[in-house]
Amino acid sequence: MRLPTSRPGNRLALLAALAAQLEENDLAQISRRDYMVDEDAHLAQLKCVAERLLIPDPLEWHPGEVLELTRWSEVAEGADHKAVFRVHRQRAFSCATLLAAMSAPDTVLDGGNYTLIQLIESLRQFRFPMDREASDLLIWLIHSDYNPHPSELALMGLGLLHFALVVPDWNDCELSNLVDWIMQNEKDARNFKPGLQKHGESTWLLSTTPYDQLHHKWRQLGPALIERLSARHGQEVVDRVRRIADNLEKG
Repeated sequence: MRLPTSRPGNRLALLAALAAQLEENDLAQISRRDYMVDEDAHLAQLKCVAERLLIPDPLEWHPGEVLELTRWSEVAEGADHKAVFRVHRQRAFSCATLLAAMSAPDTVLDGGNYTLIQLIESLRQFRFPMDREASDLLIWLIHSDYNPHPSELALMGLGLLHFALVVPDWNDCELSNLVDWIMQNEKDARNFKPGLQKHGESTWLLSTTPYDQLHHKWRQLGPALIERLSARHGQEVVDRVRRIADNLEKG
C-alpha cells in the first residue's frame, strides 16, 4: 500500500542538519566504538558522510559497524548536560545515516524500528526542531525501494506521524490518510506471518515484529503523540491520533 502523500521527501536534509551540529571529536569517538578496531578506516568513511554527505552504497562494515553500535548508545546515569547532549548528537547522526542507507539494494540493516525510535528520542534534545527534515527523510525512505515487513512500515509511519503533527503544512486530510495507512499496514502485518506474533493477538502492532528490544520506547511514543496535538488539528485528527496512541501504549 503506497504512502498517501505526493510529497517527494528528502534523503539528506536531516543528515546535513545533524552533521552541522557535530563537534570536533564526535566522528573520532564514533569511529572508536568497536573497541577501537579499524578506527582509521571507520573515521575516513565517517568524514565522507559528515563533510560531503556521501553514504557508501552499499553501506559496509566501515563505517556501518560503528554507526550501528552508536545507535545503541545510552546516556550514563548521572551524566551532566554536556555528556547527555554528546550522546544524543552522535546517536542522531548515526541513526540518520543508517536510515538514509536502508534503501540500497545490497545494504543489509535489520531492525529499522530500533534506528527510528532512537532517532526520535535523540532529536528531542536539540535546541531547534528538525521535524520537517525528519519527516522528509521518512517519506523518502518509504517511497524508495525499501521493502521491509509490513510491521516495520507501520512503525516508520508512526515515526512520520510523530514528526508531521508539528509540521505546519501537513493538513488534517494528509494526517488522517497517514493514520489510515498505518492502520492498514498493522492489519497487513498480522496477516503476513501470524506465527511471528509473540505477545498474543490482542497486542497492537508491536507483537507483529521480531525486533522487540525497544518496544518500551515505542510504547512511550503514545503519550508523545498526544502532546503534539494542537488547536490547529481538527477533531477527526485528534480522535484518530488518540486511538493510535492508546493502542500503542497498551501494545
